[in-house]
Amino acid sequence: MNMKTRYTFSIVLAALLLLVNIRLFAQSQYDVVVNSNFSPSISDAQEKINAKAEIKDTVKNVRAVAYNVETPVYDYSLPPQPINAPKVGKDMIARLYRNYLKVGFGNYITPYLDFEANSLRSTQYTLSAKVFHHSSWGKIKTYAPAHFSDTRVNLYGQKYFNNYTLAASAGYNHLLAECYGFQPDTVFGDLKKDSTDKIDIKGKDIARQYHHAFADMSLASNALHNAFKLNQYYHVGYDFLTDNNKNTYEHLLNMDVAIDHNIKVKKMEYINVGGTLGMDYQHNRWQGTNLTDNWKIYLNPFAALQWKDYYFKVGFNATFSLAPQQKLFHIYPDIEAKLAFVPNIFSLYLKVDGGLRHNSLLRMIGENPYLSDVLPIYNIDEKTRIYLGLQTSVSRSLTIGAGASFSFYEGLPFYMPDTNHTFTYRDSTVRLFNTFTLTDDTTTAKVLNVHFDLNYKYADMLKLGCNVDYNLYLLSKNVLKPWYQPALTVQFNAQYILLKKFVFKLDFYVSAFACRPDFSGETVKSVNLSPVFDFDFGFEYLWSKRFSIFADLNNFPCQRNRVYYDYPNHRINALVGVKYCFGGEAVNK
Repeated sequence: MNMKTRYTFSIVLAALLLLVNIRLFAQSQYDVVVNSNFSPSISDAQEKINAKAEIKDTVKNVRAVAYNVETPVYDYSLPPQPINAPKVGKDMIARLYRNYLKVGFGNYITPYLDFEANSLRSTQYTLSAKVFHHSSWGKIKTYAPAHFSDTRVNLYGQKYFNNYTLAASAGYNHLLAECYGFQPDTVFGDLKKDSTDKIDIKGKDIARQYHHAFADMSLASNALHNAFKLNQYYHVGYDFLTDNNKNTYEHLLNMDVAIDHNIKVKKMEYINVGGTLGMDYQHNRWQGTNLTDNWKIYLNPFAALQWKDYYFKVGFNATFSLAPQQKLFHIYPDIEAKLAFVPNIFSLYLKVDGGLRHNSLLRMIGENPYLSDVLPIYNIDEKTRIYLGLQTSVSRSLTIGAGASFSFYEGLPFYMPDTNHTFTYRDSTVRLFNTFTLTDDTTTAKVLNVHFDLNYKYADMLKLGCNVDYNLYLLSKNVLKPWYQPALTVQFNAQYILLKKFVFKLDFYVSAFACRPDFSGETVKSVNLSPVFDFDFGFEYLWSKRFSIFADLNNFPCQRNRVYYDYPNHRINALVGVKYCFGGEAVNK
């Protein structure tokens, strides 16, 4: 038996013996009398009573235990799951159309045509052709014939090579402008034979027609702007211009080469070193009289540094000029700095430069087509221009820019009536003051320009733009005022697209504080011109992606604006037409 069983058996046996003794003691009763002073006692009785019984087990039972650990084997099964094709939206690649056509017609017998033909997507070349025509054959009450016509034919092409892109263009432009800035009945009223006689001025007698042919070719390397390769650009261009006088023409030739290279610098993005070498040639002939050829050779070396969000450029422009009665050598600074204090949010821009440019007939007819037969030709010398501007992006939709420039000019031209131009009608010769010439080349000027612009875009629905310019002229004594140059111009435009079908456009333009010269007295006087106020409204209905209908209403407040003296515009004019795109490439669905 085990130890626990033995211990229990001993206790039971002891209890039985004790009961038997008590029983026997109770049955035997007798008295024992002892006469003695001895009292029996046990000295360590209490310790023995408190002592615990100790039972020693002499038998040890040890049981062997065996552990068997089995490694489980799991069956891994990974069957391949099918991959679903991604959902691709419709027309992920925008569809291109080969041809674009816009035609319209308006009051005052105003035809409008804009046609473009282009090649489709190609990695080898790009070709395009454009034909544009806009004219007006209406009349302005009490004024001479005021016909106008602008026709352009342009060709353009590009050829792509591995390292270069070759581009070329050629075209022809024709501009017709009749110098209607006078009232025939007022000027020739004394020549009437009787009350039924009518003063009849033919449009061809006061017309100015300009024929412009041009050709242009360039070769540019395909390296990225920030790539560490040699960037190259070669260009040559030619312009020929003549008017309705067969013995009047202008030749313009320009050639330039630009090379730059980026250099790696530690802790900086790159340093860009390069320059431009070019040549301009101008030759004019007025009514059979050749003017002195005008040559200009210029060299513009520079070094630019790009570090994080900061850009710095230092260089100069050295110009050698062969022009009549003008300085032979000019040098201008070429300094730039762009500091992005908060990247993509707030930037400051500083530029100091200058330059010499030809005052060509081609440039002048773009500003004022009512020119005289003979004009002074000279260079415009912008000795120094200091420009400081800032731009901030309040959000992805709103950008605000502001800037100011201060320039020093020599030979700054202004338009003024040609007092020597005469017109003969019924054997009577008068001065109409209906054509313009330029102030002489001794005009020095200091010009302060302050500019502000704001652009806002909300999704593809709303676009807003605003531009404000203020100009202050400080002129030399030989010119009283900056003739026909407004001190303040404000331009605002808005476009809103409703339901992707209806397009509304609004254009607003104001120019004010311009002056004109008055030669009616013994001395030249300055007369203020009325402000020019132009308010235009446009509407377009997008029938489909290829076809739309448009209507433009110009000058609907019916203002009789005059940019140049006695050249009023039509009070209100409208143009209605359609737009159509066709000849598109196929797109896989």
